[in-house]
Amino acid sequence: MRKGLLLVLSLFACVIGIYAQTTVVSNGSSKKLGNIDFKELESMYQTAIGEEIDFDIPAPVFYSVFDLDHDGLDEVLIADAKKEYSALFCFGSGKAEVVEISHEFKKMSILANSAVSAGGSCGTGCAYCNYHKVSGSRVSDHLEQLALFNMETEKVDYSYSKSDVDIDEAKGKAIVESFGKAIVVKHHWRKIPQKQ
Repeated sequence: MRKGLLLVLSLFACVIGIYAQTTVVSNGSSKKLGNIDFKELESMYQTAIGEEIDFDIPAPVFYSVFDLDHDGLDEVLIADAKKEYSALFCFGSGKAEVVEISHEFKKMSILANSAVSAGGSCGTGCAYCNYHKVSGSRVSDHLEQLALFNMETEKVDYSYSKSDVDIDEAKGKAIVESFGKAIVVKHHWRKIPQKQ
């Protein structure tokens, strides 16, 4: 049982990207976003996080721009004062779209190959992770991973769903590997302008 618990803990650590290995410095990109509608982003942030938690959500205070998929158009991350609640937005469709969110129960990681993951615990012996590939400043691929500790075998069982269609474990693990490892982004945080 102890071995199984250690497996689940190590799985959880991997799922939320604790083992970051590469550093990327955020300098923004060559194609500017123009005027960012922070009121719209704040509303989308509140709605997206509010769908997962049912208590007061702190208002975003800071933002950072960086080109996640290296296409010349920045993505925008907004976060509260403690940077515990955040939302990542892309703009490839011509309007703001939420890529992923992070809060105290769900941690987001930036992955090396233009992807984002976010996951956490879904109960004792259970962890989940959502993956989003970004290309052309839009979410181009989505994968869900569920990991359950099997008490009978003392191993972790994985299941995968790609765009809401179940796929086999080998294919799911290959897709996760293609997204790359978690990286550390040194954000250049700026205060969100108060007058908009």
